[in-house]
Amino acid sequence: AVAIQEQLKPLGIEITLLNTDTKTHYSFLEQKGDYDLARAGWIADYKDPETFLGISRKASGNNYSDYISPKFEEAMD
Repeated sequence: AVAIQEQLKPLGIEITLLNTDTKTHYSFLEQKGDYDLARAGWIADYKDPETFLGISRKASGNNYSDYISPKFEEAMD
């Protein structure tokens, strides 16, 4: 995160880092806190691309960014 912060500084993009424990971090994401960029990790639950693609579906509880795309939903269906 610090490296990204330093790389964006010459472009005039100021980054404020907020370090918290994992439970607090994911709670903040789930509550759609006030942020523009966040980090999250995901490990495949099973051997299928859907385990990664499914987290971006409209109804997914892990879709922290609120990504919504009718074309994506149609393709996933």
